[in-house]
Amino acid sequence: MILLLLALSAFASFKLAEEKGQNKIIWTVVTAVAGPTTLAVQYLLSCYKDKYAVK
Repeated sequence: MILLLLALSAFASFKLAEEKGQNKIIWTVVTAVAGPTTLAVQYLLSCYKDKYAVK
């Protein structure tokens, strides 16, 4: 069950990184190693980056 959760969170992290233009491999590996909470950190960082980006 834990492996399934890690695999799903790594896949979601990969898709989020792809959508936001971040490094897909690094975020996927970090999520697989550190756990699903990394996905929340990645999402918050992408929201923060988008909010304060100079356009």
